[in-house]
Amino acid sequence: MRRFFILVAVAALGGCATAPAPEPVKVMVSGPKFPPAAFACKKDAVPPNPETVGAKAGSAAGRYEAAQRAVAADCRSRLHAVGAQERAAGNVIEPGED
Repeated sequence: MRRFFILVAVAALGGCATAPAPEPVKVMVSGPKFPPAAFACKKDAVPPNPETVGAKAGSAAGRYEAAQRAVAADCRSRLHAVGAQERAAGNVIEPGED
């Protein structure tokens, strides 16, 4: 009886292997080609060395923070420009109001 159940299970599972493979989906994307500079941000600022700034550590930290904020602003502005261009071309799907 056990052999019968094994034979039924093998026959049932064997039918799964004969299913045809699904057709691959090809997606063609068109749109503007952006130069690599559109995605290249400024390099990070160099943090101040506590041994060399001495008593001026506060102002050095402030300059470092301002430089880091400038780096972040540069990155954001580049990505916003790319997003605006893509949105204008209709390549961005905006969340809809339901």
